[in-house]
Amino acid sequence: MSGDILDMEEGAIYDRKRNETRFGVFSEHAEKIMLCLFDEHGRETQVPMKKDKENNIWKVNLKGIKPGQKYAYRAYGEYNPDKGLYFNPHKLLVDPYAYEMERSFEWDESLRVGNDTDSAPHVPKCVVVDMESLLKSPKVPSPNIPRQELFIYEAHVRGMTMKNPNVPQDERGTFEGMAHPSVIGHFKNLGVNAIEIMPTQAVSVPPHLGSQKERKIDYWGYNTIAYNATDPKFGDLKDLKEMVNAYHKAGIKVIMDVVYNHTGEGGEEDFSRSVSLSMRGLDHPAYYRTYLEEKKDQQENVLHDMNGNSIMQEKADDASGCGNALDLNKPKGFQIMEKSLELMVALGVDGFRFDLASANARDEIGNFNEKTAFMRLPVDNPKFADILFIAEPWAATGGHIKANLYQCDGFSKAEKWLYWNDKKREYIRKFVSGKGSIERETNEMGHILSHRLSKETGITFATCHDGFTLYDYFKYKEKNNWSNGEENRDGDGREGAGFGENPKHIARCMANMFATVILSGGIPMLSMGDEFARTQGGNNNAYCQDNDISYMNWYPLCDEFRDLPKLIGVLAKLRKEHPLLNERLFANGTQSNDNCVYGEGKDGEFAWLRADGQLMESCDWDRNLRSLSFYLKSDDNDDLMIIMNMNENPADWRLPWASDGKPWRVVCSTRDIGMEPYIHDVKGNNYLVDGCEVVVLRSQTGTECSMKMNRSKFDRGGR
Repeated sequence: MSGDILDMEEGAIYDRKRNETRFGVFSEHAEKIMLCLFDEHGRETQVPMKKDKENNIWKVNLKGIKPGQKYAYRAYGEYNPDKGLYFNPHKLLVDPYAYEMERSFEWDESLRVGNDTDSAPHVPKCVVVDMESLLKSPKVPSPNIPRQELFIYEAHVRGMTMKNPNVPQDERGTFEGMAHPSVIGHFKNLGVNAIEIMPTQAVSVPPHLGSQKERKIDYWGYNTIAYNATDPKFGDLKDLKEMVNAYHKAGIKVIMDVVYNHTGEGGEEDFSRSVSLSMRGLDHPAYYRTYLEEKKDQQENVLHDMNGNSIMQEKADDASGCGNALDLNKPKGFQIMEKSLELMVALGVDGFRFDLASANARDEIGNFNEKTAFMRLPVDNPKFADILFIAEPWAATGGHIKANLYQCDGFSKAEKWLYWNDKKREYIRKFVSGKGSIERETNEMGHILSHRLSKETGITFATCHDGFTLYDYFKYKEKNNWSNGEENRDGDGREGAGFGENPKHIARCMANMFATVILSGGIPMLSMGDEFARTQGGNNNAYCQDNDISYMNWYPLCDEFRDLPKLIGVLAKLRKEHPLLNERLFANGTQSNDNCVYGEGKDGEFAWLRADGQLMESCDWDRNLRSLSFYLKSDDNDDLMIIMNMNENPADWRLPWASDGKPWRVVCSTRDIGMEPYIHDVKGNNYLVDGCEVVVLRSQTGTECSMKMNRSKFDRGGR
């Protein structure tokens, strides 16, 4: 793989043996491109580049140019936004294949497309890197963790480390800080074996943030400019590789959140408020997805040329809501995505989570299509054979044709893809909070502990970076995004549970949510800081808050939440130990003639049971369902009974038979979050489930007969 990267014609490739660096940048439509070299004082020297007419790559090889040299480009040609051409030599342009940036981006008016002020003082320069040495440095093998056994934790490098008292001050907010033993140890205690790190590629500052009186940045990192370079505030590629090595040594996989649905060059319909930082100024038509539309005046009248023909203008086919769309159906758009992914794999990264992945999967017309090169990437590229591909299976809009891009179902059927199961998130929230009804017609709760698919492709989660934290979801009903500077118009419009100042009740609800997520079918995922009841003060869109709003405190919000991390660890251990929880490869289940639901899987059988111990029937799945239980019979007689009572009042639950008369044992309960007081044997036929409690009972003695062959033990309702 290192050979592929070193043989690239684009980017800046240092050749130690030849003592030279070769520079290459693509542009089909440019008339001239100048390589701009900068010395330690910022003085610029321009070097002409020669166009290879066969592949439209402009090249120059320079002797004596070594790693550390700062550079960028200037492109000359036609400036005509109606044609999608934005050539302007006053704009210093970042190499799309740069491997390092000298500093993070900052905002200045000179970056705007229509501004002829020289932007060089405000554009971070690219840096030549010795990629051969980096790629040959030691790489720790990835831990062998079957995907059905994954337990994912979504984190932000700065958010995770800025307030960690054990991380040295100069390491906070960096890859080095993220690899600190206290951080890795925290994940090990939780039982996490995969971290999903929010974007770390070099990003720009959107104009609407940079031009505010109190300037903000893209804290989340969803406005990428240089896909092969990390943002310098986190560190460089060497630091990234060392961080990955540290996690691999600890038996934890590393998944990177990546953004290819749009870039950080902005653009609002006609690009009048866009910026020119890289691909837009080098060759906009080669990289971006656009469509033609009749040009109109302010009164919405169509404009015509001297021959009476409508004047057409190029507009962004945007499905992200961010003003542009990287076109992955075009060779250069697809290449920059594929090569940057290959680079991260070469550094040891184990997988990727694709932001607004449905926007990437659009065909040339604009519809979601599972046959696009993007969707086929994990199958067709052998370098990704063992790499995790996770989709956020929707987009912000449907693009200019208003296509259906909400594609949980589409990604669930796609080969080798995992996806964030948004539908399950809503079902879980309804059930645990009591805010909303459980639909009998769609059997929504049937998705919570089991899964309809024979392959586990769904990521089960209750919260993520986008939206309320788990604590805020239960506390607040309405969002509080005023500090973002957009008059509270931004963010998710969905309401929270709104329980207010009630920490004891919220702690119980959070415990129930953790239990539901971790014991569910699919792959569980937690969001950073939820284990400590992290709050953003009701902000459900903290994308620009690089401050205490987004940073994680490394201690519980108050005493009521102190044992949540311990609970998560116990649940994760239970899931890991029990095959029916970490494999859950049940098919659709079996429905008998009298509509009782039970079924058979790879390692055992399952059944939904009512409080009276009988099999649930279709009529039991009513709109007011607030309690249920799920029985898992293991082939090796290690059975589980999961009872979930979301009613406020206790419920007397009748338990199934145990063959030798030995009792069930409570191994996990959210009644007391610390849990040790409630690990005990159950006496008698019944168990009194507390109000708002999830309880797990285990019987290693097992049950004597098959549910499928003999259902009488359930019909009798207990022992």
